[in-house]
Amino acid sequence: MLQPISNSVLLVEPSHAVSQSLQDSLASHHFDLCISRDFNQAFKQILTENPSLVVTNLTSAYQEGISFCQELKVSPLTQNIPIIIYTDLHDDRAHLMAMSAGVDDYLQQSNNIEILIAHMRKRLQQKFYSEDHRPPSAAEEYITLNPLYNRCSIEHEVFRFTRTQYLLLQTLVHYPDEALSRLFLLNSVQGGEYHITQRTIDVHIASIRKILGQYRECICSVRGVGYQLDTEMLRRALTM
Repeated sequence: MLQPISNSVLLVEPSHAVSQSLQDSLASHHFDLCISRDFNQAFKQILTENPSLVVTNLTSAYQEGISFCQELKVSPLTQNIPIIIYTDLHDDRAHLMAMSAGVDDYLQQSNNIEILIAHMRKRLQQKFYSEDHRPPSAAEEYITLNPLYNRCSIEHEVFRFTRTQYLLLQTLVHYPDEALSRLFLLNSVQGGEYHITQRTIDVHIASIRKILGQYRECICSVRGVGYQLDTEMLRRALTM
């Protein structure tokens, strides 16, 4: 029997009025919602309750919130929990720092609440179908992924990537020998260092190939579609 997708969400919101408004808006969408009033309390709650998603606000004093997100993404116990920032703060520096800290989505509270709900459902679904819930792919017999440091290793050789490059490679490794469209790959890297488009997927793939050196040919172009990781080509490269 298939496991149901967990809807457990921790909302970190110091304002009672805002948290109550969000609770009311989300009530009919069947999220299992917990509330935390400050970041210290929130981290303790995460360790004890293990939510599947964190939604948090940023105020004008945003450094504490950024540090909280960094701490979650660095700790092996919490690094796989997606984070959505939902804020009325209009500050490009805060936005950039949040994305660099590993935040998955940065949304403005001025947006329709349905946009937040759509992002919440997407992140919960992605987490459910992540490496914790799927069997290792054929490619993972040869490629060891390290999401914490954006690295992979092949035959004891370590390759380092940017966050966006790593997320693209991870998707190809999780779905080997499948032709993945540029749109599919684009959706897999939302939450990288910055906003990218389908057109820039090709640039990132070229960079990944360059980093992989002798294993570069295992990432193949599929005309009219996108890219795939060819496990047979990978095996051949390993025997050379």
